[in-house]
Formats: sequence, C-alpha cells, structure tokens
Amino acid sequence: MRVELRNNTRLCIDGIVWVVERRVSSGVQLIGTGDGALRTMSDEEFLRKFRDGTVEQLNPLVDPDSPRALNPYNRDFLSIPDKSRADAERRARYIDALLAEGGPPPYSNRRLTELIPVIHETSKDLCRAPNLRTMRRWLAKQACVGFDGRADLLAVLPDPDRRRGNRTKIFPPRIEALIIEIIEADIICHAPRPVSIAYANLARKIKIENLIRPDDPLPIPPARTFYRRVSKYDDEKRIERQKSRKVAREKYAEVQAAPREHVPLAVVEIDHNYIDCEVVDDDGLVLGRPTLTAAIDRATRMCVGFVLTWEPPSATCIMLLLRHMIMEKSYVKEAFGDAIRHDWPCYGVPSSIIVDNGADFHSNHFRNACDGLGRIQLIYAEPGQPQMRGFIERFFGTLNTGLFHLLPGTTLSRVDRNSDYDPNKAARIPLKKLNQLLHKFIIDIYSRRGHRGLKAIPVEAWKAGIEKYPPRMPRSARDIHILSCARAERTLSRRGIELFSTYYRAPEFATVRLTAQGDLKVRVYYDPADISRIWVQAPNEPQFIEAKCVANDYAQRRSIWQHRKVIDHLGVEARYATESDLLRSLAELRQMIGEGAKKPANRHKTKRASARFTEQPLSAAELAAAMAELPEYTTNEQAFAAEASLPAASSRPSTAVAPADAPLNRGTLPPVLRAKKVPATKNNAKSGSPSAPAGEQPDTCPVPSPPPHDDATLLDAFIKKSGMTARKLR
Repeated sequence: MRVELRNNTRLCIDGIVWVVERRVSSGVQLIGTGDGALRTMSDEEFLRKFRDGTVEQLNPLVDPDSPRALNPYNRDFLSIPDKSRADAERRARYIDALLAEGGPPPYSNRRLTELIPVIHETSKDLCRAPNLRTMRRWLAKQACVGFDGRADLLAVLPDPDRRRGNRTKIFPPRIEALIIEIIEADIICHAPRPVSIAYANLARKIKIENLIRPDDPLPIPPARTFYRRVSKYDDEKRIERQKSRKVAREKYAEVQAAPREHVPLAVVEIDHNYIDCEVVDDDGLVLGRPTLTAAIDRATRMCVGFVLTWEPPSATCIMLLLRHMIMEKSYVKEAFGDAIRHDWPCYGVPSSIIVDNGADFHSNHFRNACDGLGRIQLIYAEPGQPQMRGFIERFFGTLNTGLFHLLPGTTLSRVDRNSDYDPNKAARIPLKKLNQLLHKFIIDIYSRRGHRGLKAIPVEAWKAGIEKYPPRMPRSARDIHILSCARAERTLSRRGIELFSTYYRAPEFATVRLTAQGDLKVRVYYDPADISRIWVQAPNEPQFIEAKCVANDYAQRRSIWQHRKVIDHLGVEARYATESDLLRSLAELRQMIGEGAKKPANRHKTKRASARFTEQPLSAAELAAAMAELPEYTTNEQAFAAEASLPAASSRPSTAVAPADAPLNRGTLPPVLRAKKVPATKNNAKSGSPSAPAGEQPDTCPVPSPPPHDDATLLDAFIKKSGMTARKLR
C-alpha cells in the first residue's frame, strides 16, 4: 500500500516537525526541521500513526516576510467562515479550468490574458472576472503545494486579516494616547459618561494642546473613529473597571468542573442559607425566614444532614449540624411515621469539609470539634468564589425550585416591587410542618431520583459507596455531644460550678475538690440549646464528668438565649430568684413577646425574637400544672421561709433528658401564653379574683424582694437552696 506524500510536505509526528525530502523504496525520507536528522517512514507506519492521531500534515512553509500568507487558517476546514470558504471554492474553479485549458504552468501574461475571459464565461461566474495580477497571486498560493490537476482549497483561502484600503494608523501617537486616556477616564469607569460628552472632552483637550504647538497642530479625529474605538475596547477590562473584578471573572473566566470524588464522605460541603419562605406560628403570626444549615456529600450528592432553626448563621448551627450529620437517623420513622416512606442511611465522620470564610467557620469552637472528631480537614474556599462550593449552592437551588417556591408564603428569591403579591399575607406553613416537608423532600424525592451530574441515583450511589468504603465513627456518642458543645473556663467550688447565673453539681465533684485540696479551675463544655447539663473536664481525670443544673425542672429543654432573657426580665432580683420565680418569669416574658409581636409597630422587630424564645417551650398544660403547684404567699417573709425549708436541688425528682441526636422539633408559642399582660389588680379582676384594696398586697405570688439586712441567716439559706448567684450573667 502507498500514500501520496508530496515533496516538501510538513508532517508533525509525535510533536516533532518533519519535512518530506523524497520517496524511497521503503517509504518516504524525512528531514527534521530542528536538527536536520534523517529518518525513513513506511506507508504502513504512516497509516498506523494517522489512525492513532499522532501524525498530522501541516501547512507548507511561507516566507515570513511575504505580505501574502499561504494559509492563514491553521484550523479545521469546517471552522472556516462560509464566505471565505465560498471565495476559496471560486478561486479553485478558476485554477482547475486554467489547468484544463492551458496545461501545467508556467503561463505567460499574454496566455493568461487570453484564458481568463474564456474561463469566466464558461464557469458562468456572476462576479467580475479576476484581473491578471489577482490570477498570478492565486497561482502563487497554489504553487506552494504543487499542481496535481486540482486546486487545494486551503492553499487559496483568502487572508482574513487582509482588508481593502489603508490599514496603517493615520493619527500621530499623541492622538492615540489621548483617545485611550479619554476612554479610560470618561467611559471605562464606575460612573461612565455618554460617548458624545467624552468625544467633546477629547476635542477640547486637543484644542488646548494645539495652543502650545502652533507649528505642528494635532488633528481632531472624526466622531465615527472615536465611537469605533470605544466599541472595540476590551470588554472584560471595561466590566472590571466599571463594576468589579468579580463580575468580569464571572462573565469571562473559564469555569472548570470540580474534581470527581469516588469515596463517600471524602469531601463534604457545608453552608448556611435563609430559606425562601415566610414561616408562621400556630396562630398565623408571621415569624420570618428560618436559617437552613446543610451538608452535602460530593461523591454521592446525598444530603448527609441539615438543621432548620431560628438562630442566625453561627457556630451553634454548625455544631448542631455536625451532630446530626454524624449520627444515624433512625428518628425519622419515630418522628414522622408513615408520612416518610424511606429511611435516611447517611451517617459517619467526613474526611474533609469545604466551607466559606465566615467568622463562624473560623471559630476555635468549630476547629476544635473537627480535630476531636477525627482530624477533619478544613478547606476554606477563596473569597468571592462560590463555584468552589458549587454542590451545596446547587442543592440550595434545588430546594428552592423543588420545595420552597411551591409553598404558600414563598418569597421566590426576589419579588417584583410592582406586584401585589405579599409573602407575609400568603404565609401558612409553621416551622414544624416545614421541617417535616423538608425531610420528605430530601428522603423520598431528592435522594431517590436520578441526578444528572452524577448519572445515578444518590441513595444508590451512597449505599454502593459505603459497602466499599465504610464510614468511620467517633469513639462514642458521648464524644459527639461533648465535642460539639461550646467551651468555657470556670471555678469548681463547694457550691458546684457557676454558669449562666445558676449552679451545676455532680457527686464526683467532692472527690475532685478533695484531690485538689480546695477550689480549682476546670474546663466546662455546654450545649447552647440545652442548659440542663454540662460536661466538666477536671485535672487528672480521664473522663468527663456530667453535672446537672440545680434548677433541673426549669432548665430542661431551655436554651441559653431563653435563659438570658429570663434573667434580664428578673433584673436586680435575679440574685434572689428560685426555680418557681424562673418559671413564673418565663411565662410573663412569653406574654410580653407574643403581645409585642402582634402589635404592628413592633411586629418586624420581635417576630424572630418570639420564634427563638419559644423554640422549645413548655406546653400550655405543663405550664398550667407548674403554675398550679406554686404556693401563694401574702408576705415576703413567708416566701423566704418556705424557700429556705426546701430540700436540696439534687434530691428533687428530675425529668428525663431528651436524646441529643433526636430531631430538633421547634415548638411555637402556646395560645394560653398570648394573653395581654396587665397589672396585677386587672389580672385578678379578669381571672375572677377580687382586686386588692389600695395600699394592700394583691392576692398573687409576687417576686420576692430582698430581705432585711439583719436577717443574714435566712438570706444565706435562701441563696444556698436556690442555687442562684448574686454575680451578673456572664
């Protein structure tokens, strides 16, 4: 077998350029353009390399100083514009007819002058016939590749950079510099001016400069020339100067696909987002847009955990998410029953986490938790580069289009100002129902349908991945709870540990203090969502010590934010407050927040505060029972005497602690607590109790006032039994 390879044909073989010297019996002889080396390549080898794509025929060499390029299109033939390709086909027809009529070249001018009209008439060309000089140029292009009976279209292609007329710059360099200066100062800036004003400024500058150079005045360019220069200015540089580098990069920078992960939990992306839906409480009061903190696995596109809360994006949300992401999620069936048909098989500690540069992700709390849970690597995305977290951003978009934008009260990301649609008026979904809908969408819909980017079903990819690469877990569930808690330094005294103006005690504290021979500094870990217990890390103790709050009934399911509001409500009387006072203050504060949220003037200021305060409240029945059990006193002395006779807090019965890995079911403000708060006399009148005469004590349970200073024994007994401290809340 033989292949036609003409002499001087340039071949690129394995990245090296060779030139065909001549044909020999064993193939063709090639000369290297770099070192002049000789090699022989058979026709079979050429065909094999041509099939593998390692050999390519290049354009013939042309004198670089020649004003006419041979083939300016060093690209595929089909990528050439249609107009240029049609012009090349017309030239090739003239050359083919010339070879057929006049034989092989060379041709004299007289012969060409005779043949051109004949060829033009026989070819029925609608354009004007080429002149002698044009025909010579076409033949010179074809001569570079040789004449074998047919013209080469690539050889006779027109030069795309060759335009008619004078292409040299007719303005002096000073005019060119002034044009660029005016464009960048007046048009390519943050506050661009109209082009007409910019051109007027250019003409004014040229006239002023001509005053100092009367012998060599500068010409004023036409307005059309200036407009053309503006239109041809670099658009990427224009956007960067007018807006920002970020906007220019988003429009012109190349977006590359993220590296494909094959191991589940190898890379997990975490981010916060305010959902596009207004949420209400049980009474229809609009509370606002909750915060969704979610985590998605890159390898399988599974949502491995989420937290829906009223807390703003903070380290608290991240800690709750880490706990929910690592623990297995068997609570789904218990919490939602048959409403969700499938299980959620995601659990385990990720190898690395990609986050943004928010302050909550740079906190020591988050870093320590990642180190303690198994050296989780933290990868911070570059600022202003959301594509580095494209998976979680795409997941939020899927939630918006697939769930949130279909609910009543959706904000649709942006609402037209001229539209009559009001999300606050259309809102109907409470937070508890939204939490159930979110579980339903993620478990039964998102994870069970095909993913276009993954080209598989996420839950099937997850199950197949964990069979090959099982997820790792921490040493115990207790480690997850402790490491995902906040940390503080406190003093362990004979009263216990003081934290948030209350005390925590444990039987092991006596042994620790005995070993330390007195008070000592300890490290305390606490859950911001539950102040009923803390974990204490004492010196020379291998295990954490769990301590319970002395006001256990009050502290159950109580968050730090709620507790601080109660203490602030008590004010200076907080140092004398008992557990019953805390419960009573809690009820009063809920009345105030609920009433303030209903008032039009305070609604937008207090609706999120109301939601955060009532996330996990006591039910109306529980609160009514607690209030009924509280004794009523007519004097402060009776109240202090009763409190002094109470048993120790550690001997009182305590309720069971809710599992920390259970779903965060946020409650709403009970209707019984939404009654308007009124003075004691009016409240007694409404409840059916007779009002107290003027100057007498009302028949209610007042907040105890400070006892007389001479009754030191009674005061010490009260403080010891109540567990409260006189120090301010820290």
